[in-house]
Amino acid sequence: MSQDTHCPGAGERGAPDARRWPERDRLRAILDSSLDSQVLWGAVRDEAGQFQDLVYLECNQAAADYLQVPREDLLGRTLSTLFGGAGTDTVMDWAERVISTGQPLTLKAQQLFSQIAHEDRRYDASMVKVDDGVLFTWRDVTDDYLAARKMRESEERLQMVTLHAPVALNLTAPDGSLLSANPAMCRFLGRDEAQLLRSTWMELTHPDDLAKDLAMVASILDGTRDSYRLPKRFVRPDGSIVWGDLSVSCVRDPAGKVQYLIAQIVDISELVAGRRQLAESRQHYRLLAENTSDVVLKVSCEGVLQWASPSLADTLGWERDEVLGRLISEFVSDFDWQAVEGVLTATATAGEKAAGLFRVRRKDGDWLWVDATASAANDLDGNLVRIVRLRDVDAETRARNALRTSEERFRTAMRATPIGMALIDRQGVLLQVNGALSGMLKVDEKALLGQRITSMTHPGDRNIDLEMWNLLHLGKVDSVTREKRVIDATGAVVWVQNAIAAVKDGKGTHPTFVAQFLDITQARQAHSLLDFHAHHDPLTDLKNRRAVLQTMHTVLAHPPRTGQRLGVLYCDLDRFKQVNDTYGHPVGDALLIEVARRIQRCLREADTVGRMGGDEFLVLLTQVNGLEEAAQVAEKVRREVTAPFRMDQNVLIPTLSIGVSVAESGDDADEVVARADRALYQAKQSGRDRVIAPGVSVASGR
Repeated sequence: MSQDTHCPGAGERGAPDARRWPERDRLRAILDSSLDSQVLWGAVRDEAGQFQDLVYLECNQAAADYLQVPREDLLGRTLSTLFGGAGTDTVMDWAERVISTGQPLTLKAQQLFSQIAHEDRRYDASMVKVDDGVLFTWRDVTDDYLAARKMRESEERLQMVTLHAPVALNLTAPDGSLLSANPAMCRFLGRDEAQLLRSTWMELTHPDDLAKDLAMVASILDGTRDSYRLPKRFVRPDGSIVWGDLSVSCVRDPAGKVQYLIAQIVDISELVAGRRQLAESRQHYRLLAENTSDVVLKVSCEGVLQWASPSLADTLGWERDEVLGRLISEFVSDFDWQAVEGVLTATATAGEKAAGLFRVRRKDGDWLWVDATASAANDLDGNLVRIVRLRDVDAETRARNALRTSEERFRTAMRATPIGMALIDRQGVLLQVNGALSGMLKVDEKALLGQRITSMTHPGDRNIDLEMWNLLHLGKVDSVTREKRVIDATGAVVWVQNAIAAVKDGKGTHPTFVAQFLDITQARQAHSLLDFHAHHDPLTDLKNRRAVLQTMHTVLAHPPRTGQRLGVLYCDLDRFKQVNDTYGHPVGDALLIEVARRIQRCLREADTVGRMGGDEFLVLLTQVNGLEEAAQVAEKVRREVTAPFRMDQNVLIPTLSIGVSVAESGDDADEVVARADRALYQAKQSGRDRVIAPGVSVASGR
């Protein structure tokens, strides 16, 4: 607000003084009686009378609680000093319009950004003019607004589902009148929606089925049940009858009274007709339906073969006269006879049936797996006989047994191997896991089942999983192996060599995969340690001569595009041999370590320092503007190194001689290092403890 604002009766803020508002206590009592949030604002105007802001003159406790500001802290404060943003500007626009026109303002579910909640909220609000100000009342209706919107969306979805449902749906009032019917309902009953809505469900029901349906509805209305289901007949306008599988449920009000019924009807006319035809022909074809199969046998109560179908010869190689009169037990495997005897015992009463799988002997001596069913009946003489049907299932049974044996071997191998293993489906879901994988991940085996293989993979290696699965699913390979990280239950990272192989079924497809997880964490750590020692100085942990020169070659091969160049500092610790001779090698080693640390403290993250051997260090400054900047860094390093070094009772003042060079266009690493080495030689010859950068007068600082 500008300093020239003015309002009659304004306080020190340039606005009406809330403390001088007449009948304040009475007004506050009136406002506090409202459950909605209410504030009384006065207009703040400049000297020209132009509307500038709103000042809080009074408010009720509900408003102060909503705004999360004590009531006394609100009074006398302007709206813009408390809250800002588009929401505040909108409210001031409303107030200016109400004050200028005198017309009250009423808004429903108005969207405003809340400074309190830090989100858009919905409000019912009203504003009326009071003198040169407004009384603003609001209610946060966000929850009601969202609930109403969700209800509308839910109802719209329900309408869409009902409209496009392939089965008949309708809503019915408790008195039986139809409230709504979907297109499928209209098609099912042969009427349009208008005709249906003028009808009751009782009028549409076949008279013979009405009583049962009325009884069911009555039990819903009296609260005995909430739903029922029954098949019933409906009558179309042309007099034709259709069968429907009717499912009815109800919607009750909080008091338990039925508001309406929901009916769903599935057209089963064809099913009913089929059942009727089946029932009509069942008696005629019963004997044929029960006995037509690969081999049919008639067996007496004592187990004697009395009759055999002609297919006996084709299936088992026996002619009928070779088996009739013999006991059925002669042709059944000893291993299976107990089960077969149990089946025969189970069919010791007419009308009883039983089934089983067993082996029978062919004439050539081979054993054939058959699927058998047996039913008991009385023959024309009243004697109990059994009709036995045998179907050749030898090939699939042997294949199934072989598969079962193979699966058992696989499970045994999984349990025995120390390598983590899992059986996975095409979606990557774990179907079986072994104890080794469970132990590796520190997760119970049962808890792993149903999880996806990607759930155990480190987020940074999910792309490896994607690559492996793409190769397998595209059929480019039958197996693939990659190294990746997995996370155990404690959050620890485990490096594994993950191999996944496709398991083909009889059709040549890959319905499942076998995954193996070999823990290579220690091997990788050992490899990383070997790699570190191969490229670092064992005393100072700096890069060794080979590694720092390789870094230099890499930088020179890819110079920066900014025009900056590579600076090289060749450093030599002065009189280091005297330190070893005087104080011993342990002190000398400790000094080298400390010098390495001091040099590193002077460099940026992108810079590199390495130990060339003995007391020599090489520093690579990856981005310098020229020889002068490189020399300034060298001088900073030199001063840092000269700080006193204390070890046990010894105090040493180390010094450093430094030669500086900068790579020029076309230089190779050897040329740049050679120039720095020559500059170092000059520094040594000039008295040590100095920086030599040919052509540059060295100044301190960087």
